[in-house]
Amino acid sequence: MAESVTIDELTMTEEELDKLAYTKKKYLTPKEIAAYVLVNFGQKNLSQFVDAFKEFFMIQFLKLNTTAYANINLFASIYDAVDDTISGLIIDRTRTRWGRIKPFFILPLPLWLIGGYMMFSAPDISSKGKVVWSAVAIVRSRHELFRCVEPYDIQHHAEHGRA
Repeated sequence: MAESVTIDELTMTEEELDKLAYTKKKYLTPKEIAAYVLVNFGQKNLSQFVDAFKEFFMIQFLKLNTTAYANINLFASIYDAVDDTISGLIIDRTRTRWGRIKPFFILPLPLWLIGGYMMFSAPDISSKGKVVWSAVAIVRSRHELFRCVEPYDIQHHAEHGRA
């Protein structure tokens, strides 16, 4: 919504405008700052926990080679960077009755569940099959995990024009 501007505000001097601009600034309260810090801390802890357990599981139980695991994560990171760019363009152009982002929270859930199941299951297949299994699981879960687990982050950036 646009703010109404009076004639007096249009004829103000530069000094008066600076003073007015300074007085209308809204600063975060210490409580709000603490909330932002704690939410981001929690998100990073969840992400680090899942990544550490995923690495442990895939190397110890799935018997995946550490080099193969590192290469899979490299591929998944590159894929995620490209996909995030394309997803951002698609989200920006999406217009539904539920809004721009809500469909992208709901539609990926089945894929996220499949990727999460695949990531922490150890099928009895060949070594090459386990590498492919792990690659699909990591890309699927990584791609969908942060769309579903971190809606606060997306909402926060959407409200501030950086989604």
